[in-house]
Amino acid sequence: MTDIRTEVRRYRLPLADSWREGWLVLLRDAEGHEGRGEVAPLPGFSQETMEEAFGALMVPLRAEGPAGIPPSVRFGLESARLGLEAARLGKSLPAALSPIASDRLPLNALIGPADPEERADELREAGYVAVKIKVGGSPEAAAERVHRMAGALGAGVALRLDANRSWSYPEAVRFVRGLGALTMEYLEEPLSNPGEMERLAGETGAPLALDETLVGARPDVLDRYPFVRAIVLKPTLLGGALETTVWMREALRRGMTPVISAAYESGVGMLTLAALGLVNPAGPVAAGLDTHRRLGADVLKPRPDFSRPFLDAEGLFAPPYELDIRNLYAETWSLP
Repeated sequence: MTDIRTEVRRYRLPLADSWREGWLVLLRDAEGHEGRGEVAPLPGFSQETMEEAFGALMVPLRAEGPAGIPPSVRFGLESARLGLEAARLGKSLPAALSPIASDRLPLNALIGPADPEERADELREAGYVAVKIKVGGSPEAAAERVHRMAGALGAGVALRLDANRSWSYPEAVRFVRGLGALTMEYLEEPLSNPGEMERLAGETGAPLALDETLVGARPDVLDRYPFVRAIVLKPTLLGGALETTVWMREALRRGMTPVISAAYESGVGMLTLAALGLVNPAGPVAAGLDTHRRLGADVLKPRPDFSRPFLDAEGLFAPPYELDIRNLYAETWSLP
């Protein structure tokens, strides 16, 4: 690419009792085509800090190949380049990524630990086909809550349970036993010691999923987990759209379901995630994009809507989204 202008803009968005911060990468060519990417390490989950990400973002061309760039920076730069290429081709991002991109993407709704149980009724009425429920604390109380939620959601809704490594081995066993005959799609990262996951799968038969275990790893790590049912892929943590497509193919080759998931990105990053969900080689697998609903504002206007059971690709990628400067810092950095 020649004659490309690269700008970086910092943003700050309200998130519950805190803030979500990051940077937008904006690429523009002489013909007016534009590509956008987002760099937003997730504190407590990303390997790199905000300061490290910003430092790498300022010198992306000097890094020694992709391995020398932190995952969140790689995701932002790559997303912007892919977006610019799609704009030049006159295609939507998913269409540019794959000639057989789906035109409809199911989403899983998120029920957090502080959400009222009535939310399950709302999700059933809205027509969701998959719901992720955050679990933790007392295994017995968590199992009882899941039973109540499942009853309210009704049959036909896939249950994804996420413990975020909160339990010891005995606690995880008690939780699974407490579910009884209740069917779930998978139980995500239940153990504080992930080395015991194979034992848990063998003893309980629970369908397990990986998330945190993948951070900092390469796709061939999946060879160590033949018992795993699904892998949850967060491109901001894994290092970009192209790396994520490798993870998806490698998971499918091993009989695992690849699930695209968000890490509290703004609308810019979320559009890339939606595009990846639409080109998932496993087909229309429900993507976890509901974190966007928890942001009190966005960097785009109109604000993309990910709080629905299904996304229509044409409707999502058709609007000419503008940057909402109310949530952007005034300073702009230009990169070589």
